[in-house]
Amino acid sequence: LNDYFGKMIDVIDEYGGDVVKFAGDALIVVWSIASASGTADSASEEAKRQATLRAVECSLKIREKMLNYNAEGSPLYLKMALATGLITEVHVGGVFNRWEFVLIGEPLVELGFANHEAKAGDILLSPSSLVLVNKDIESTPVEFDVNGAKQKAARLTRLKNSSQLPAGKERLVIPDNLQASLTPYIPGSVINRVVAGQSEWLAELRKVTIIFINILETERSLSLEMAQNLMRVIQRTVYRYEGSLNKISQDDKGIMVDAAFGLPPLSHGDDPLRGIQAGMAIRDELKKLGVHSSIGITTGRVFCGLVGNDVRRVYTFLGN
Repeated sequence: LNDYFGKMIDVIDEYGGDVVKFAGDALIVVWSIASASGTADSASEEAKRQATLRAVECSLKIREKMLNYNAEGSPLYLKMALATGLITEVHVGGVFNRWEFVLIGEPLVELGFANHEAKAGDILLSPSSLVLVNKDIESTPVEFDVNGAKQKAARLTRLKNSSQLPAGKERLVIPDNLQASLTPYIPGSVINRVVAGQSEWLAELRKVTIIFINILETERSLSLEMAQNLMRVIQRTVYRYEGSLNKISQDDKGIMVDAAFGLPPLSHGDDPLRGIQAGMAIRDELKKLGVHSSIGITTGRVFCGLVGNDVRRVYTFLGN
């Protein structure tokens, strides 16, 4: 997995993309679009087109390099979807000084719809990206339903016009004096092992109980204040039962929060019971806030560890 993701991250880095989230076995990559005034909503159509073209170029390179990749005799398949538009970066939480970095916005909702339509090997352009680069590509049309409305998308065949953006980006270097300020964003299971000098022991197979919380509100109906309140409710409840928050993300199904019971350093013989108790408590607390949600709980053996490479990696769990 690290070899697979590592090669992909290197290509993304080469094309100036920023891997901002690992979502299970997927990557969310952003190309920030510069504007003359510095405000998010004033980027020109040409700037949006150039950034979208660069994302298309990167997608084609990944497909060329990684399609039908063989990992120990097993083929790994990939599909990609692109969307262009305004996203908001949010920092929520703060319970026990543990913070979560979240992206929300319409492009992520579009990506969710596009991902359902994409098949192995596909590069699918959502309506927001297609309208910008339609004349620069060859593609086959795809139609999908977005909130009850039919939208035109496209399955990319080839690129006719390249972007004019400079290649690559400056490698981010984090000074030692700033590293402490990043600690609140790193799971306790990672911090404790690193401090103990045991970072090489982070990869393991563990039996854990996982809670999947789906917040069924759109970002339009979810204010920043409400997002902060519900995140703190989830944090307080998960930590009360000595669990860990793993990630928070958004797609067409709403906002998702993953939590786990049984990750180091807090593992208990009754973690499945703790997961159920936490799930029931979260459901009740979200109801008090007037937030619609659905919650799933499961227990099983998963891979827990670092995924990625020296450019970008995350501590996560993967499994059925």
